[in-house]
Amino acid sequence: MLIGYARSIQANKQPLTQIRELLAAGCQAVYVDNNSGDHLERPVLHRAIESLRPGDTLILQNRDRLSRNPAQTGILLGRVTAQGAQAQFLHSTPRPQPT
Repeated sequence: MLIGYARSIQANKQPLTQIRELLAAGCQAVYVDNNSGDHLERPVLHRAIESLRPGDTLILQNRDRLSRNPAQTGILLGRVTAQGAQAQFLHSTPRPQPT
């Protein structure tokens, strides 16, 4: 099963572009969050991860929708893997180049 996760920090604005892309990618369910990606306390994200079953895929528009912090991204991807699932990103997010 494909499970989508969309996130926008603007409480009054739904991340409609993300939702449309996730549904077009075949997601049967989409969890929508309005919390910052700067911390791990995101109940909607945790519900999405907990809903994953072995063989499922968590679909996100891009990596920064999961987290902006590489260490936290690793923790969250570890939780997805622990559920027997995988994560897939529809778009790659370029990493900042050192100056």
